Amino acid sequence: MIAHSGRHDPVTAHARMDTTGIDRGAELPGVAVPTLVIEAPEDPAYPPPNSGHLSRALGCGRMVRIPGMGHAINRTVIPPLAAAILTQTTQTTPAASGCAG
Repeated sequence: MIAHSGRHDPVTAHARMDTTGIDRGAELPGVAVPTLVIEAPEDPAYPPPNSGHLSRALGCGRMVRIPGMGHAINRTVIPPLAAAILTQTTQTTPAASGCAG
């Protein structure tokens, strides 16, 4: 963490933030647009169970796991991340994904 940001802040900072107004879980099943959810297995703030829950809650979610990815994007994850985004934006249509787009 220090090498990335230059300082050490506990990973609990996200847990202490004010969450007023960000609970939008009830809206997620109605998403009718193919949505890419990236799972970052090394993310201490939003570990993998969160991406799976989000992907399943979305009406049109598709999850892609990027090995070695954490909360920040490092050079080693750029190729698989770019490939996932390219696939999502060029090969995914509402009809093909089962979404009512």
